[in-house]
Amino acid sequence: MAASDELIVLNVGGRLFHTTRATLTKHPDSMLAAMFRGDMQATALRDEQGHPFLDRDPAHFPFVLAYLRDGHIPPLPQGLLELRQLQVEAEFFAMAELAAAAAEAAATIEARRQAQQELEQGRAAALRAAEAAVAQAQQELDAIAEVLAPLRAAQQEAEALQEEMRRRAIADGEDNAPEEDPAEARRFIQQLEDAELHAARLKQQMRPQLAKEESITAQLHAALLARLCALGADLPAAEAQLRATHPQLAQAAARQPMF
Repeated sequence: MAASDELIVLNVGGRLFHTTRATLTKHPDSMLAAMFRGDMQATALRDEQGHPFLDRDPAHFPFVLAYLRDGHIPPLPQGLLELRQLQVEAEFFAMAELAAAAAEAAATIEARRQAQQELEQGRAAALRAAEAAVAQAQQELDAIAEVLAPLRAAQQEAEALQEEMRRRAIADGEDNAPEEDPAEARRFIQQLEDAELHAARLKQQMRPQLAKEESITAQLHAALLARLCALGADLPAAEAQLRATHPQLAQAAARQPMF
């Protein structure tokens, strides 16, 4: 058997590895090549069975052997800690290419984690801003609602009287309907006209407040969209959700001028 084909049993941190001298000396600048070319073999520490002993972590030595056997970078560990540990082992054995590959893979994981962390921080900041905007818009809507309360009450009264008028008209058209007192009919019509006129006048007076209400409603719609997007929804999905849950907000936003 040629010397290069000699079988070698290594004890790495208490675990035995079987290989050949040719494999161990494949990379001439490595510590293992120096050791098993004969430079250090005579002084190598050995276990009770006479196997050369290396006081290293055996968990990462299979990657070192795979690199030596195949002549290229093997599939590397997936975890950041394991990659950094492999980098240390490769540097110990003076295998620069393997150490660099482990370092690059670890750096890629760290960069991805950093990017993810920055993304999450950005989303958290956007969510806080959106929550504040929602609260502000809601507070302003509550305030404007108090100002518009007389108008809403007048509109509700007029709508109730209009509905009563429609009910009476239907009843009058039915067979055997009792004849309505003309004086009562005139009084009711006057009441309806007064209610409609009052509601119309209030609406005219409160046009600035109504415009402000619509503007704030659109702002609330935008803030709710921003909150949903900060929580991970894309814009089309967020808009669809708001159309389903807050249709009046979507309508107000659509009525706002774009410029």
